[in-house]
Amino acid sequence: MKDMKKVRLTTFLVVVSMTLNLCSCSKKEETPVTEAPTTTTETQVKEDTHQPDPGASDTLPEKEEMMKNRPEVYANAILISINPSFIFYTGEDDVVFCVEPLNDDAREIAKIEDFSGKPYRNSVHDLVSICVDKGFIQNNGAVDVTILDSTQSEQKAHAILGDIEEEVRITGQEHNMNLQTGMNIDEGINFAPETQNDPGDPNNPGDPNNPGDPNNPGDPNNPGDPSNPGDPNNPGDPNNPGDPNNPGDPNNPGDLNNPEPEDTHEHHEETKEEGCPVCWGSGKCDRCDGSGRETCPDCNGTGKAKCTRPGCQDGYFDCPCDNGKCHKCTGTGTDDQGQPCDACGGTGNHKECGGTGKIPCDSCNGTGIVDCDICKGKGSEECRGCQGTGICEACGGTGKNPHKQA
Repeated sequence: MKDMKKVRLTTFLVVVSMTLNLCSCSKKEETPVTEAPTTTTETQVKEDTHQPDPGASDTLPEKEEMMKNRPEVYANAILISINPSFIFYTGEDDVVFCVEPLNDDAREIAKIEDFSGKPYRNSVHDLVSICVDKGFIQNNGAVDVTILDSTQSEQKAHAILGDIEEEVRITGQEHNMNLQTGMNIDEGINFAPETQNDPGDPNNPGDPNNPGDPNNPGDPNNPGDPSNPGDPNNPGDPNNPGDPNNPGDPNNPGDLNNPEPEDTHEHHEETKEEGCPVCWGSGKCDRCDGSGRETCPDCNGTGKAKCTRPGCQDGYFDCPCDNGKCHKCTGTGTDDQGQPCDACGGTGNHKECGGTGKIPCDSCNGTGIVDCDICKGKGSEECRGCQGTGICEACGGTGKNPHKQA
């Protein structure tokens, strides 16, 4: 009896032990795995909402790397950065004579379009138009312009930027688009002094920067006496204080032949400083010099262009004959009866081409040249800068600097 109780007790303890183990395992398995909370970081939001800017400029190398192939002599190096990006090198005449594409897209465009040989405004207009057509820049896109280097004055650099900014605006209007601009000047440029651009001002004969008289290089006692060109023995004859041939005599400051040249000089400098930087105070469109018309870029002002009618070669078509022979007598000049051929009059030549095998083009009358289709033979077209008005658009014809007006 006791043995039976022991067996039962042992069995009960074993069952209890197994039950507890099973409960412990079950709890472990049922414990849910805690997942890391899903959070949206600021970086992820920016990445998800970022939209490409079609007008953003591409990443460019340093200035020295960009200009490593620059020409030996130039007036200005102008960086036009749209992606594609180019450097336009201009001469003193403001014409682009050297073009440097800076990336693959620019090199592909350079294969189909030559921006050299044109005023920089024309080159910028053509480049922006191509970029719009090819989708490189869209509405509200940006065109960044930087004067990388210059041998001219800082005032000239600002005038160039003003021109280009206006040209980008006009080009955008032609494509029904609003284009943004960024205008910059490289900080490392050593500009030429302003006075070096005006060494021979006729209104300022006493300007120390205008020593143009080789016989009188700055003699303060005789600045311009034609009767005494630099005579060191006659530096201002005190016995002739009213000599009209010596209008610079310090003893005769009221001479009518010398109406206060210093005031004229000050007025001239003030006009240059306060006047419109685009038209230099003239109020006229600087692109066409106020004429309202500009040289046609397609014919370079000649009014003529090469005939492009299909089949025209130097003014002639190939005649549909047998090498100029008469089609009836095959070039013999006689018929079957031995009489002169009535089709060619006995010449044996094809009547239409006279035996040459060529027929004059009726479009160019055999010259190979026709009137330019753009300017209709006039050699000029309506100015794209002022739309034919001849008025400076920057200042509205006032000649005053619009940025300095109240």
